[in-house]
Formats: sequence, structure tokens, C-alpha cells
Amino acid sequence: MKIFTLLLLQCKLQPCRMENYLIPKDTPVRIENLDLRECDREFLDAQCRAICNVTTQTNEFVLIKLIEGWLSTCAITGDGFSREHLLTKEDLDMVLSSSSVTETLDKTKIRFLSNLLLGSEIETGALECSRCGERYPIASGIVDFVAKEDALV
Repeated sequence: MKIFTLLLLQCKLQPCRMENYLIPKDTPVRIENLDLRECDREFLDAQCRAICNVTTQTNEFVLIKLIEGWLSTCAITGDGFSREHLLTKEDLDMVLSSSSVTETLDKTKIRFLSNLLLGSEIETGALECSRCGERYPIASGIVDFVAKEDALV
């Protein structure tokens, strides 16, 4: 599963829908150094709103919260990651106001964002709801949203 997918997933529990994000917990994350292609740049610009998604509860950027979450609990490997090129709230504020990733960020940060969103793989571990703490296991890169008790019904 790619990190970009996390910007689109939400907790399945009714009280949490549209009010949360899922954070990788205790998950090995491999981030590859990709060759940045024109179609990747176009994708980043086309997904500007998803990349700059803000929580309704705290008005914080979801991507920043995801990065903070996996930096604190996940084992990160691969040559596509560097702490010195992490995105900041100010970076995402600028992207949001311009509606363009590639016209706002410098080449190094664009490359980091591309590596993070498109060059990452999560194969095992779990995602945890930021609101209720519900955990969803990940196996072979697939998130299991069906609770054991739901599967028996």
C-alpha cells in the first residue's frame, strides 16, 4: 500500500467518518528514491487538494499528522527518505494557496513528496484511527477493514 492511499482512507466506525485519519502504527515503511517523471508531477498537482487535506477537528494538515505519526512508531528504510526534506505546515499552506505543488515547492521537496506518496510501501502492521484508536491490520499491503465479529455475521 502506498502512503498516498492513507490520505484517502478513513475509519469505518460511524462516529469517526469524515472526522479522522488513519496513522500507520508499528509498521515497517520502505521509501524508494524514484525518478520523477512528468506524469508524477502532473499527479501531484492534480491531487493538490488531497495532499493539503485539513482535519475538521483541529484544522491541521493530515499529511503532516501522518508523517509525525509514522516517524514516531514506524521503521523507515530506503534511499528515498531524508528528514531534512520533510514538508512543513508552511510548505503546505503555500501549496494550498497556489493550488500547485510543482509551482510552489522546490525540486528537492517535490522529489521528497513524490518518494513519500508514490515510492513508499507498507506491507504489514496496522493503521490506527486518530479519533477512536480502532486498529486495522495490514497484511501483504492490504488493509483489513472487516472486524472479526463483522465477518461472522
